[in-house]
Amino acid sequence: MALTEHPGGYTLKGLVMPIYAPAFLSYLAQGLTTSFVVLYALQLGAGPGAAGVIAALQHLGTLFFDIPAGRFTERFNLKRVYMFSTLFLGIFLFLIWFLDSLPFLIMLLIGFGAARTSWSISQVTVVRRLVDPGLRGRALANMGGLVRAGSFLGPVMGGYIADILSLGALFLSAALCTFISTALILLRTPETEEENGAPPVFRRIPETFRRYSRILLSAGTGVVILGVLRSARPVLLPLYGESLGLSLGQIGLVMGLSGLADSLLFYPAGIIYDRCGIKRGGVLCLGLFSLGLILLPLSGGFFSFALVSVFIGIGNGFGSGINMAMSAILAPDGEVGEFMGIWRLFTDAGVFSGPLAVGLITAALSLAAAPLALGALGLAGALYFQYSVHESNEKP
Repeated sequence: MALTEHPGGYTLKGLVMPIYAPAFLSYLAQGLTTSFVVLYALQLGAGPGAAGVIAALQHLGTLFFDIPAGRFTERFNLKRVYMFSTLFLGIFLFLIWFLDSLPFLIMLLIGFGAARTSWSISQVTVVRRLVDPGLRGRALANMGGLVRAGSFLGPVMGGYIADILSLGALFLSAALCTFISTALILLRTPETEEENGAPPVFRRIPETFRRYSRILLSAGTGVVILGVLRSARPVLLPLYGESLGLSLGQIGLVMGLSGLADSLLFYPAGIIYDRCGIKRGGVLCLGLFSLGLILLPLSGGFFSFALVSVFIGIGNGFGSGINMAMSAILAPDGEVGEFMGIWRLFTDAGVFSGPLAVGLITAALSLAAAPLALGALGLAGALYFQYSVHESNEKP
């Protein structure tokens, strides 16, 4: 079956093997490692502030590759872009385990981030082409639910794997998950028709930005702030858990419980998007997330730390799949890849800034100052979303 520029009429159940199964394995791989990158950097000799900066490097790779990755989805065979991006995720994870060195970790995280943005954009583009417009909000919220499922299972499994084996073994386990995901994409994801005769990327990208600058700047600023908070969480919470003297298993369990709170809200989030608009979900997400961050310095042990982390997860859950949903719904026909590449540039600017902010604030002030500063930013973001961001159905 060939995918085209027009919706393919797939039902949500019809996406299970072509999209959801390989996506879940990739999200599980990221769940296994994301919460432990900062602790792995500590183990390899970095300090807390430097570890936060190192964790941001994977997002630097993502940021630099956003525009080329968006163009690849328009220029080349979509299935191949999706498959090889997933394969390279596994290769970089395998090399992190194999080389086990701080300098190599820094370089490989940048490469991992570049592969991840190509994987993410191609995945969303496949969903957009397969599903009718009326189901896209729920389909993409389901993808957000898979992110949350990986965020629950990955850290829990990862914490106990790290306790029993080592932190490095997490990256080998994650690599195996992505290799299986690659095989599923090869066997079950439909082929796509290659598009020919498109103008060069450096000509189409500026044109796309000029045509849709109002919505990109308006909604893009909101998702930048959301990206800062979301990417700070898997750095801030493990560092906080380590400062409280918790074991790797306990830290993984807390991160998993926070991810579970996310996953339970993915379908209600999709209903909110389709019936009330994505804007409502964004305001609720940012408000609750920020309040949880402000409460984090009050935690003094395992139970209070777990409670605050779950509250943060609940807030994040109301934004399940929000970036994917907004980009897929707003993207203009014929310029999907370019629009999503620019969109990812906005979101990943925020994602890169989150761990960097945690590292710099921790090094300059203290670990306790980081969640307070980020919580204040999030509350400002909620107000911005409410009063400055246009609803997702208001295409320019």
